[in-house]
Amino acid sequence: MTTWRERWGAQANELTFCAPASETAVQEIIQKLGPGVPEDLVSVLRESNGVLGPYSLDLVWSAERILRDNLDFRSNREFQALYMSFDSAMFFGDGGNGDQFFFPVLGSGDVRSEVFVWNHEDDSRTWVAQTLEIFVMWYLDGTIKI
Repeated sequence: MTTWRERWGAQANELTFCAPASETAVQEIIQKLGPGVPEDLVSVLRESNGVLGPYSLDLVWSAERILRDNLDFRSNREFQALYMSFDSAMFFGDGGNGDQFFFPVLGSGDVRSEVFVWNHEDDSRTWVAQTLEIFVMWYLDGTIKI
């Protein structure tokens, strides 16, 4: 089985990996955010409970933060008055500037594996990568600019 460090190859040297997330924390995400959590995200969390990029940027949040921030975004009354619904987004990381990375949630509750960025200033949501694996590689090599 290929690890995420191996998948990201030489670029993995720019990343900081953590101890694996507990299975309890992973299952809590699945139970509270829906069964359609992308397998790649689950796999990363089982290997590393969060992945930090350059300057300690949270490219992939810890399991605890994924759960907390998604529940907060979906229930925050102030956000409901300012932004489109966050029920269609499963946030998992951020750009360090207020923008958040997410997987889109379909009406069926399934979550697609593509990665989008939510711009906190204008509430736009823009596609950035086909998969989590490509997202991290493109972020590190500068293909993704936010």
